[in-house]
Amino acid sequence: FVLAFSEEACKMFMMRKLKKESYAWSWMETIVFMTIVGIGFELIESIVYGFITNAGQMLVRGVTMMHAVYGMIMGYFYGKAEYTGKKGYYALSLGVPWFLHGMYDFTLKEKIADINDLLLFMPGILVIVNMIVLFRMIRFLRKERDNEKYTAAIISPEE
Repeated sequence: FVLAFSEEACKMFMMRKLKKESYAWSWMETIVFMTIVGIGFELIESIVYGFITNAGQMLVRGVTMMHAVYGMIMGYFYGKAEYTGKKGYYALSLGVPWFLHGMYDFTLKEKIADINDLLLFMPGILVIVNMIVLFRMIRFLRKERDNEKYTAAIISPEE
């Protein structure tokens, strides 16, 4: 969970830095840009994993796109916080990806079977949840791409 927190916090920091140094983003742009940040993070991490893992694991990493989906989730809640003005969504924008990422990493540990055999199914369940979120978010982006609620630039109070 510590490593997952540092990774998700780095992505959040990167997004906040990008957002401060550019124009006012819409809710949808926040989702898309955070997805791109997640893909970039996934790419850098995959280069490292490329030297220490096998082709099967690299294929799974490429298909599941975990960091990209965590970026989508982070962008969705961050954009919602800015759109609604409710600060709790900022916490969710970091907390939800952190929890999912931390739980996934934790349940991949070899010693997890010593705790409970049922936890061996958790990575598979989290991958399924990840894929559901991915497809729902793609559907959401396609459906709402012309909705002004999601495409109008959000001017935050500090600007």
